[in-house]
This record gives sequence, C-alpha cells and structure tokens, in this order.
Amino acid sequence: MTNTLIYRSQVLTGGASNAVDGIDGNKLYGGELNIVHTAAKLFYVYQLNATSAQAESVPAIIAPDINPGDKRWELLAMINQTILLPDTDNSHNLIIQSGENLTADRILSIILGDAARSLTFTGNASVSGSNTGDQELTDYALKTYVDSAVVGLLCDCGNYDASGDVFPSSGGSGTAGAILKGNLWIISVAGTLGGASVTAGDQIRALCDTPGQTASNWAISEAKIGYAPANDTAVLHKATSGEIAAITEKTSLADADVVLIEDSAAGNSKKRISGANIKAAMGGLTFATAAEIIAGTETDKVIAPDQLKAAKMFVPIGTELLWPTETPPEGWLEEDGSSLVRATYPDLFDVIGTMYGAADDAHFNLPDSRGKFPRIWAHGQTTDPDRASRTVPTPAGATIVAGDHVGTEQVDEFKSHRHTSGFGPQTTATPAAASYYAGAVTYNTGYAGGNETRPINTYRMIIIKAY
Repeated sequence: MTNTLIYRSQVLTGGASNAVDGIDGNKLYGGELNIVHTAAKLFYVYQLNATSAQAESVPAIIAPDINPGDKRWELLAMINQTILLPDTDNSHNLIIQSGENLTADRILSIILGDAARSLTFTGNASVSGSNTGDQELTDYALKTYVDSAVVGLLCDCGNYDASGDVFPSSGGSGTAGAILKGNLWIISVAGTLGGASVTAGDQIRALCDTPGQTASNWAISEAKIGYAPANDTAVLHKATSGEIAAITEKTSLADADVVLIEDSAAGNSKKRISGANIKAAMGGLTFATAAEIIAGTETDKVIAPDQLKAAKMFVPIGTELLWPTETPPEGWLEEDGSSLVRATYPDLFDVIGTMYGAADDAHFNLPDSRGKFPRIWAHGQTTDPDRASRTVPTPAGATIVAGDHVGTEQVDEFKSHRHTSGFGPQTTATPAAASYYAGAVTYNTGYAGGNETRPINTYRMIIIKAY
C-alpha cells in the first residue's frame, strides 16, 4: 500500500470496529494516521509506528488486538479542553488542560510527566503546582515574596548633601521615594547629622523603614579619608604647584592626626595611622649616641639633634675649609668673588651679607681668596702693627669696615730695614757705630730674587659652606 490512510475511530480500546485497537494489524502500514473523536468531545491523533514493539500504555501507546506484531499506535496529540503532548520516548506526557467550565476563574493546567508534577494557572494570574506539596504564587504574592526577601539589603541611593544638618527624607528605594531599611547614601558635602559630624566620603544607612530624623534609626560610617564621590568631582583632582606651596608645615603631632601610608605588606593598600599610634611607635625607638654617630655602624637607631651636635658633625653655613681638589663638594662654593642671588642662597647671605660687595639689592658677593694667604684676625692685639691701616676689598658695595676688622686686606710688604756698605778710614773701635768709617761712601747692591717674597707653599682651594 503506497498511500497514507487516515482512519477515524470513536473509542480507544475494546476491539470493536470503531476502536483504535479494533483494526487488523496486517492491514496497517507505518505512518498511517487515526483521528479519534470520543463521546467526551476529546480528539486524539495517533500515528502508526510499524517497528515500535513497545508495551501498550493507553492512551499513549495502543496495540492492535488482531495481528499486532511490532505495530503500535502512538499518540501525537490530544485536543479539546486538554492538549496532551507525549515526549520522544512516550514515557512521559505534557498535558495542557483547561477547566471544564470556562468561567471567569478558568484554569489552565500543565501536567509534567505524571500527576506528581503539575503547574496550574488560574484566571486571576495565580500559579499553583504540586511536587512535594501544593504552592500558589500570584503576581502580587510574587512581588510580596521578593520584596520580603530583599528587605534590609543595601541599596545605593547616591550622594547626599549633609550641609542642611538633617537626615534624608526622600530619595529612597520605596514607593514614591520612601526610605526603606538598607537604603544607603554617601556624603558629598559635610554637615552634622543627629549630633554627629560627617564629612565627604562618610556613609549613612537606614536601619529601618521610614527612619525619619531619629538618630538611632541611622548608622553612620566614617571614611576619614576626605573622599569626594566621583560624580561630584568629575575626575580625581591633581594638586597644582600653588596648592602644594600653600600647604603649611605642622611642627607637632596630635593624637587625632591621621597619616596615610601604603602598606607594602598588603599589596601597597592605603592605610591610616593615627598620631597616637605614631607616638606609641616612636616610644620604642632607640637613639644613637654621639660615639655611635661618629662610628656610623648603627642601622636602626635615630639621630637626635643634641647628639648630632655632640658628635661635632654639624657644619655651620659660612664655614671655610681648605680643599685639596679644584671641584668643591656638594653644598660648598669656591671663594672666588662670584656674585650670588640672595634668594638662592638665603642662609649664606644671612651670614656674610654684603661684606664682600653686591651688584644690586638682589645679589651679594663671595669673598675672593684666590692667591692670598689668610691671616688670623688681630682683634686688638699688636701682633699686627699695621692693623689700623688695613683696607677694604675693592668690589663695589662691600660693607667691610677698614682697619682691624675681619675681611680687610693688606698688600705685600717688607718690614723696614737697611743694608749699608762703605769705604774710608776707621774712626772708632766699634764697627757698629755709624762713624766707624770716617767719610764712608754708601752704594746699592745689585738686584737678586724673583717676583715676590714667599715661603715654600702648596695650592689649596678655599671653599665656603653655602647650603
């Protein structure tokens, strides 16, 4: 037989000619259809599987009563108030079934596999089902359940300007902005809330629904880092040179002061240390003695100013030294008469001022010690018989006072003496007398020597501590 036949039956079983199982199996071919319209106004659609050989399971599987062989009628669908769709191996069915009476509260049931698992939708959008027990969930009930499940969870409500000194009264996550438990704000402008000061970056959180202005209904978390929310500042602010210059120095540490650090032991995370903790840590420090400072072998001790002074390692600005090379060390300058800017070397200017000259009100000169021997200040002693005639250096603007004062100069000079030679008769027996030779004739000796009178010497650079 080559054409697909469509049979029409009135009952499923019973073996009668109007039953699905009443058709002789030898007359049936795979793929043929059978539409059953029962007295209960149900429609079944079956298709013959010629090689099924499954056990009969009405209504899903029906075997012919006569000559069944491996042929089985397999249910494709059941249609009317119920739609039944068997799964691929006919082991379970998906049944969609409406209520028998199409009332306003009509019911649509979905049976999954067997009666132990079902889901029913009623006309008022409620959902009920069975598995370990019937449960009903309406749209309102669903919202109520979800709302109850998230009560108290944190809800970020944005930034809050606390300058009005009152807690938020709107802007919450509830209906019409009502404030609910768990609603949270980040302070963007400082203020006072419930008697407590809050600053930018602090957080406030409602501890109950409609907390109002009762301080105990709110939790305040202090950030203490001066944080401003990003949408208030747009971007992180980079301090200008003027702002940095305006930062004032604090010479004492209060217990409440806070210092930010990067903790290298915790991935360089930012942490705060209070002044009190810093002081406590400082109490455990060991200070180096003057001898230890001079030795320079300690690695974990603190140097105090009094011990540094005792170790005589402090060199005042303006100190002069003889230096063995032509390059002065860091912090020192050659005494070469250079003109310096007062603003660049304020400490040195405080020491020598314009003693050695100044080009203008913004400059001052270094001493010029090049090629000169230094002489210790007589300071009233007669060791320098010409101290009163000492002169001021030539640079313009020099404020050194001539005479017996530091910084004055003298030109090179021989101490007064004479060399006398003569010829004539001896007049006295004392060669030292002036008349030893009567009628003596004096004369000058020839020139001998170099360009100056000097002792054996070696060059050194005179340097001055400048900063």
